[in-house]
This record gives sequence, C-alpha cells and structure tokens, in this order.
Amino acid sequence: MSKPDKKPSDVMLRPMSGRVMPRDVFASSKSDEYETPDWFFLWCESVWGPFDLDPAARDGNSKCRSYFDIACGVDGLKGLWQVEHRLARVWCNPPYSQIAKWTEKGASHARAGGTALFLVPARTDTRWWHDSAMRAAEIVLLKGRLRFKGAPSSAPFPSALLWFAPRSGLSGPSFSTATLKQIKEQWDV
Repeated sequence: MSKPDKKPSDVMLRPMSGRVMPRDVFASSKSDEYETPDWFFLWCESVWGPFDLDPAARDGNSKCRSYFDIACGVDGLKGLWQVEHRLARVWCNPPYSQIAKWTEKGASHARAGGTALFLVPARTDTRWWHDSAMRAAEIVLLKGRLRFKGAPSSAPFPSALLWFAPRSGLSGPSFSTATLKQIKEQWDV
C-alpha cells in the first residue's frame, strides 16, 4: 500500500452546508490583524464596560483610549494592566496565535483584582480553553459567526466572550449565549 500524497492538513472537509473548505481553516488563525467590529465592541461595553485599556492593540485599531501598541513592540503580556495607578478594566481581542498566553494573563489580572473581557475563538476542545478560559467568571457563547473589520468574510469558527473578574468560592464560570444577528441589528450604527 502506498502512502497518500497529501498531508492530513491538506485534506478537504465538507461542512454540513456542502461547501468544500480546506481543513486548516478550521484549526488556525490566518491573521492576528483583524479588528473587532465597532458595533460589537459598543454592545460589549454596554454590558461589561466601560473599558479603559486595550493591551493587544495597535495604533488605529484600539478600542480604548489607553493601549499597548503591539506593532511598536510594546508587549501587553509583560506590562502591568493599569491605568492611572489602578487596575484597568480591560478589553482584549488578543492575537489568536498566542491565545493561551493572553487568556492566562487575563485570569491573572482577575486574581489580582482587575477585570477583563476577552473576545476569543470558542475552541472548547483545546488545552488553553480548559486551563484559562474555564477560570473566567462568565463565558458567553456567541451564536453566529463574527465578521471582523478588514476580513473578507465571517470567521470560520465560533466565538466566545470570557469575562475575567474577581470571584469568591471555587465554582466554575456561569454560561450564557448571545446572538450576533440581534446584537448587530441593535448596535450597528
């Protein structure tokens, strides 16, 4: 028996819609540069905000007045998440290529007494999800696929929000859902 010419990552999967898509689109982040849509951020800020620090931004796409500019080499993973000598209320759409490090930083920020809302892929089968995301105070699973600013189409994966906040007790996170279509209808200005 001869070996197949294609690697497993080259295999095409057929989603229920019948469209054929490369396997790697389900497992990888093609870019860390996609920006959160304004309408989605406005909704998040109305529920969990106001936010005053965006530690994973770059000039031109920050959602907060204070931010660490990753394009200029300012590493939000190393900096203290503080604004005006207090723990910041953080908004973070982290680089998905380093999602484990960023979500761990969010959990650490909450243990120190801060709060942080993360927009992440809902990859519940991954180690980072179980190691960091499950330490969030709240997890919101988003129904629908988010279309990031600058992206040619909607994300090929579902998204979730992780609310890291100080908690008492050892209980796990609370879970809820939100529908992107309804949020966009209400907040897209």
